Amino acid sequence: MSELTSRQKQAIQTRNKIFRCAMNLFAEHSYEKVTVKDICKAAEISIGGFYHYFASKMDIINDGYRLFDENVKEDLTSKQFDSSLDKIIFLIEEQCQSATDVGVSAFAQLYRSQMTSEEKYIVNTERYFYHEMKKSVLSALEEGILSGDKDEITEEILSTARGLIYDWILHEGSYDLTKRSLKMTNIVLSYYKTEK
Repeated sequence: MSELTSRQKQAIQTRNKIFRCAMNLFAEHSYEKVTVKDICKAAEISIGGFYHYFASKMDIINDGYRLFDENVKEDLTSKQFDSSLDKIIFLIEEQCQSATDVGVSAFAQLYRSQMTSEEKYIVNTERYFYHEMKKSVLSALEEGILSGDKDEITEEILSTARGLIYDWILHEGSYDLTKRSLKMTNIVLSYYKTEK
């Protein structure tokens, strides 16, 4: 895995800042009432700077998952794992931390957009996060830690995680998302472990 350049890291940081500011504004004032100008003011960038990273206000919502994938990619460059299961747990923790950082109201906007979007990036099997999860499951199968179908196991881990995030939103963030997600992920993994 190649190291990101300082310019690429800066671009990711700027996009993340715009994204976070926008999501905070959407949560505070609702998506419809927030303008691109409001986002630029909050992120302390020019309107031209905004359009360098995003094509529109809706593009911020749709790009939330892509930004998350880029962050995961960056975080994985410096990580070593003792086993494939450790990497699976790490990926779930990253997803939960991202949801917690963005916040319940703003993350609800992300889920809402996926319900109505034709693209449905969240379930795209070509996305980086999905690819890394599937690769980890495949490694666990090859190591003899898990047994079963790689696609089925990957999908069960990810659909459980998505469902918990949705439940966490419905409960207005009243519980520790990471703790519950790790518990449920371990339940799914234990079902497929070769030693039961």
